[in-house]
Amino acid sequence: MKKLILFFFLFISCLAYSEGSLFDDNLQKPSEEAISAPITVTFLNGQLTIENAPLNSKVEIFTMLGVCIFHDIVIEPKQFFLLDLNKGYYIIKVAGLTKKISVK
Repeated sequence: MKKLILFFFLFISCLAYSEGSLFDDNLQKPSEEAISAPITVTFLNGQLTIENAPLNSKVEIFTMLGVCIFHDIVIEPKQFFLLDLNKGYYIIKVAGLTKKISVK
């Protein structure tokens, strides 16, 4: 009987102190990231458009070899960058989002 009570006490205390606790009220609340619109990145006719990126987030463009050819910071909710890129594929990183674009 003592072992059963001890096991039950340990089991309840593990639940109470775990990260995903049964008593955690934050599990029901949606995060701010889920509420906000997704980040969109488009490149058309030499114009890179970034929408819904967090302000002051970094924008980086890399060649397929990993060479950084452009970097800047987002200062508006809808940001435009005029770029003169050669034909080829590029990788754009914005606030945790990575996207591959093709310049024709």
